Amino acid sequence: MTCVYASREVMCVCTSREVTCIYAEIDDVCLYVQRYDVCLYVQRGDVCVCTSREMMCVCTSREVTFVCKSRDMTCVYASREVMCVCTSREAMCVCTSREVTCVCKSRDITCVYASSEVMCVCTSREVMCVCTSREVTCVYTSRDMTCACTSREVTCVYTYSEVMCVYTSREVMCVCTSREVMCVCTSRDMMFVCSSRDMTCVCTSREVTCV
Repeated sequence: MTCVYASREVMCVCTSREVTCIYAEIDDVCLYVQRYDVCLYVQRGDVCVCTSREMMCVCTSREVTFVCKSRDMTCVYASREVMCVCTSREAMCVCTSREVTCVCKSRDITCVYASSEVMCVCTSREVMCVCTSREVTCVYTSRDMTCACTSREVTCVYTYSEVMCVYTSREVMCVCTSREVMCVCTSRDMMFVCSSRDMTCVCTSREVTCV
């Protein structure tokens, strides 16, 4: 694999047998060429990520060019403004400081990113999404479940088959009842996860009760 990084305008070219990615910062445009690859681009001079089945190339402006390629290897990069973690073939998690983007792809792997304003949790088949912020929006969608959190008064609705779970913000209250749905409750001091076939989870800001 060959990766070339150059200049202030942030240009990264990665070529291999399976991967051909071309990134150029031209009016906030990210270009890539590859059949099965995923390309994520966040603002000017932040993070550009291209992934294939076995390779990952991360290019960040001015500071760092980072390349990690391995099947089972864990690769971590962190700076003042950027935190990036990628794991194994099927998992990818990208987190960028102020405006957070979380992407999780895996069957069994759990990827978690948390900051003072945002918390995003993705777990394989059964998905959980938690947003704690006044301005940030976190959205995750899967086949049977959709989670969306927005603005000050946060409302999350989890739909799984015939089950619905509603989460509301300020007073932090979550009630979930089902066989396969997970319940996540967050407050300033704690986060609690309760999951079971016939279990009901009730969470309040200070005390948690599971029946």
